[in-house]
Amino acid sequence: MGINVAIIKPVGNGCNLQCKYCYVDGKPSKIEHMTIQMGKRIVDELFAQEDVNEIEFLWHGGEPLLQPISFYSEIFKYQNKKSNETGKKYENSIQTNLTLLNDDWIEFFIKNNIIISTSLDGPRELHNINRCFPNHEGAFDRVQKGVALAQERGCKVNALCVVSKSNVGFPEAICEEFDNLNINHVGFLPCYKTENDRTVIPSLSPGEYGLFLTKVFDLYLQGKTNVKIREMDQFLGGTIGFQQDICSFTGHCDHFICIDYAGDVFSCDTTPQNDIHRFGNLQTSSLLALTKTAKYSCFVKSIQDEQLLCKSCPYFEYCHNGCSNMRVNGRYYYCEDRKILFSYFEKVIKDVLSEEGKNDSSNRCFTV
Repeated sequence: MGINVAIIKPVGNGCNLQCKYCYVDGKPSKIEHMTIQMGKRIVDELFAQEDVNEIEFLWHGGEPLLQPISFYSEIFKYQNKKSNETGKKYENSIQTNLTLLNDDWIEFFIKNNIIISTSLDGPRELHNINRCFPNHEGAFDRVQKGVALAQERGCKVNALCVVSKSNVGFPEAICEEFDNLNINHVGFLPCYKTENDRTVIPSLSPGEYGLFLTKVFDLYLQGKTNVKIREMDQFLGGTIGFQQDICSFTGHCDHFICIDYAGDVFSCDTTPQNDIHRFGNLQTSSLLALTKTAKYSCFVKSIQDEQLLCKSCPYFEYCHNGCSNMRVNGRYYYCEDRKILFSYFEKVIKDVLSEEGKNDSSNRCFTV
């Protein structure tokens, strides 16, 4: 299997915010800029793969809007050129805090069909606890302004919400805020930090994350929110035989890569960006060569071996031992949380199916 999803960090970990829970280290990061030459090298390497026909470029950070529009303009033109030459399809998405958004960026996103996702932890009083500028000013108002600006121009905005000790007890308020902002596609990520040896420092206690997600799903079923949780999509997809497409549910990371501003290659943006986890650099090696190294092969094998610990679990086919970077002693730290969530999904589906002859479109669990 080739690499069909590339997280690209054009400014490294550089960011205009200083979020307290940032998995980097919570301190200001130096802004480094990827060169156009390196950007084109990445495009070349991804399009050169023989066994990949569609490629997703996910521009990440740090804050990717710290890189000028002129950089992306050159790279996107080059992507189009390579697509025409190879017949391969591609798409671009960007994960941005939206605080730097302006009309020029919006016009650029519209012109290039960019998928926009932002980060929002709920209403102002929750969001501003952890997501703030270096001067400690909360970022909520700037994010809200960015969402409104994008939507006014017809751009859909998706979101990630970090579930931490600060907001895990407020699912209703969080969903209400997303509804107010007309954002209904949300990924709820458990808060964590990393250490050099790839262990996680969890923010939540076992069970808190799972209960939070079941409450969000309840709100959706009751028609009290339009927020959909992607975990339900993945569960239903696994149930009816569709291929799951989020790495933390598929059980493998070998279709996924992270490349920083200098061309260093890692398995993921959540992996500590150091030599322990660095596979190599695209200035000196091809992507194909890096995925053939002993270090990369050992990484892939370790993920596969850790899955064996979960083979007897009734939810294995939906979970596959979760995110490989959030495993402690080989097991996904939020294992019990997923069991809570999946068992709840199961119960809801069985209850709906047991209602003989009922074919009511108000049964929202099948429209997630």
